[in-house]
Amino acid sequence: MGSLARLSGGTHSVRRRAALVAAGTVFITVNGMPSGVAEEPTPAAPVFPTESATSGNLPKILSTITGSHVTTNAWSIRSEPKNARVDLRGTGPTSVGYMVEVTHTGRTLTSSDVRGTISVTNPATTSRLATISDTFAGITCVVADGLGRVIPAASSTDFTFTCDTGTNFQPRTTDSNVAAVTWSDGGVEHTLTTPAEEISWDGLYLDNTVDVQDIDGAELSVLGSLTVGTDGSLRLMTPESGTLQGSTARFAYRVQLDGRAGKCTPYNTTAVVAGDEGKNVASDAASVQVCAAASAGPGLPHTGH
Repeated sequence: MGSLARLSGGTHSVRRRAALVAAGTVFITVNGMPSGVAEEPTPAAPVFPTESATSGNLPKILSTITGSHVTTNAWSIRSEPKNARVDLRGTGPTSVGYMVEVTHTGRTLTSSDVRGTISVTNPATTSRLATISDTFAGITCVVADGLGRVIPAASSTDFTFTCDTGTNFQPRTTDSNVAAVTWSDGGVEHTLTTPAEEISWDGLYLDNTVDVQDIDGAELSVLGSLTVGTDGSLRLMTPESGTLQGSTARFAYRVQLDGRAGKCTPYNTTAVVAGDEGKNVASDAASVQVCAAASAGPGLPHTGH
């Protein structure tokens, strides 16, 4: 009987341990046998799935941007006669050469207006607290009411923005805009941005195409025409009239001048850059003295042509 009791007790102990192990209890054993003391397992941290964990519930952002500007072109001009004095044996006429040099000195932004709209959609079933921002051509724009805004569940909210480009800004066709929405989920910050969107400028360039004129008293002659490309490069619209090097064009021309016997007669001309509606954008005066001998025949040499 004693042997049977020990066998029965052993079987009971094996079954109890198996049941406890199956229930997830950890045993401490001594020499391969249970000590009779058990430890409870450490519970894992709970995981709470959020709606933003799926791409279908992520916020969506779209933006549009428009830009207009008024830009004024600046010019300089220099006029020089080949010789400041021409001496004649008689009274002429004589042909006098001039060189006019015109330089496009740059562009100044007179005014600009860059603005747009950002639309943020929250497809989740709960509202989101978000911040909306915008960057245009490296400039941080101002988004109206874009800081700490609540985007209601399953809805879209529109935001307007404006960008102050400053007076030194030079509009380019490659200028682009990026909008962003930033929100937090479970203490983790997320940011979603739009692809870079190039702006389509509506630009007004003042004095962009000009005529180079020579004014001699009441007479006006057009020496040539110049225009500035969208990339800022200078172009000669009348290639046969002059030469072009970088941002400078040169025009050589000659005029017929008469002398007065025994006198030095001054001739004044004015070279002009004529811009929009013919207004004088830049000008420079040049003067030549034509000195004639007192009578025809031997006398002062004919020089300085």
